This record gives sequence, structure tokens and C-alpha cells, in this order.
Amino acid sequence: MTHRIRRSLTTAAAVLALGAAISACSPPHQVDSDTKVDTATSAKVAQPSAASESAMAAPSDDKNAEIKASATENLTNGQNITVELSGLNPEVGYYAAICNAATPTGAPAPLCTGQHADTSAQAWIKADGTGTTALNSDGTATVNLTAAATGQGVNCRTDKCVIKVFGDHAEGFRDVTEVPVTFAS
Repeated sequence: MTHRIRRSLTTAAAVLALGAAISACSPPHQVDSDTKVDTATSAKVAQPSAASESAMAAPSDDKNAEIKASATENLTNGQNITVELSGLNPEVGYYAAICNAATPTGAPAPLCTGQHADTSAQAWIKADGTGTTALNSDGTATVNLTAAATGQGVNCRTDKCVIKVFGDHAEGFRDVTEVPVTFAS
């Protein structure tokens, strides 16, 4: 009998807590409106102006991006590589990593070495301070990568690999620039 009472009290407490949480999310003195609004027909879609269309179609302004790496041949696991980048657009974000030279068809992003959250093998380059590496207002950045020959779906001892700079998640992971690398056997 006490088990049934305890279960009832626990259930009642859970219902009260849920009710309190829901009411806390509602604005005070909220009154529902009786006015019916047909949102499908009452909203107007703004037509883009010629200026906004050209801004949307404009390239990311990084076609002349360059990579200068401290080492590109016979790399070894754990080797530190200093990567100097220039010609980037400071208004967008980028990733830099050692990746397979070819992105598989249908893959959303390049296959890169190391682990996805490993900032020593894969750098996120942003000017607003949210990335792991600062992008300077003049479009330059310095990335320090720790070489790794393998990653999920890539082995740079058998695959053709590159140090690749590509657009971040907001840029659709588009390729920007790359330089070939090799690993020691």
C-alpha cells in the first residue's frame, strides 16, 4: 500500500513540476487573441533588390588564397607544421587540415586526418573570435597543425593528400586552396 502511495506522490510531484515549467515559459498576463490570421495569404515576400542579388551571388573573395607550409614532404605523425595563409576573406570562416585530395561524391565535407574535434589536427579559422585560430582583418592567418597520417576514411600513406583550406559549415565546406603533402612510409 505504501508503495502505491509513494508512486502517486511521485507522479503528482512530476506533474506539478511540469506545469510549473510550462507556466514559467509563458509571458505574464498573456491573453489569447480572437482575431484569426491567415498567414499563408497575409504575408508578403520581399523581392530582392539588384544590389542584394549581386551581393548574394558575389564570390567569397578568396580566389587568390595561398598556403605556405613549413613542411609538406615525408611528414611524420605528431610533426608540427606551421601553415601561413593569405588572401582569405575575413568576413567568412574556414577550416584548415590535412585531407584526402578528393572529396567523395555526396560527402558534405572533405575527409581529413585526425579526429573531428581535435583542434591540433583541424583548425577553424574565424575573424570574430569564435574559431580556434584568428583570421586577421587583412585575410591572413597562422595555423599550427599536428600531422596525422590517418583519419576517418583517409590514410595519407596510401591516398593522395593535401593541406586543404575549405569553407566552414556556414560556407558549405567549399574548397578554397590546397598544397600537396606526403607522409614517410
